[in-house]
Formats: sequence, C-alpha cells, structure tokens
Amino acid sequence: ATVFATGWADRSWGVSGHLPSSRYADYANWLKTEAANKGFDYVSPFNEPDGNIATQIRWTPTEILNFIKNYAPTIGKPIIMPEAINFNDSYSDPVLK
Repeated sequence: ATVFATGWADRSWGVSGHLPSSRYADYANWLKTEAANKGFDYVSPFNEPDGNIATQIRWTPTEILNFIKNYAPTIGKPIIMPEAINFNDSYSDPVLK
C-alpha cells in the first residue's frame, strides 16, 4: 500500500493561526521525522489551508509557495499539494506553475 499523510499542525505552531516563517524549518523537520517514523510515502504539509477550524493553522497561497520553495527538500518525501475547501486552486496553482 502507498501511504500519504497531511500535516495537521495546530496553532501551537503559530499564534495568529499562520505559521511564522521563522518556524518553517522546525515544521519541515517535524514533518520529516513523522514521515520517517510512521513510514509515509508522500506528505502534504497543508490540510485545507483555508479552513476555519479554530485549532488549525491557516496558510495563504504565498505562504504555501514560500514553504515549498524553501523547505520541501527537508521533508525528504514527495509532496502532495493541498486540497483547499471548495477546491480553490489559488492555493496550489502558484506552486504548480
């Protein structure tokens, strides 16, 4: 079986609901460790980045692009782009382009 997972980082990673860029390396290393320890084949760092769940980190399209450009290699697994609520492609298109 192929196993993929998404990072469900809660707000303890970021005060305002957005992960500060100063924490991107920490988050990427956490994803790397979790993926290795749990045997994931693919990782999506973002689950519904435009979500409204109070404990969930929210990501903007620009934050997603910057995280992927600078920290995806740290994770050490192939990356799956986010599935935004209502399939809003503005969250994944900047990276895919």
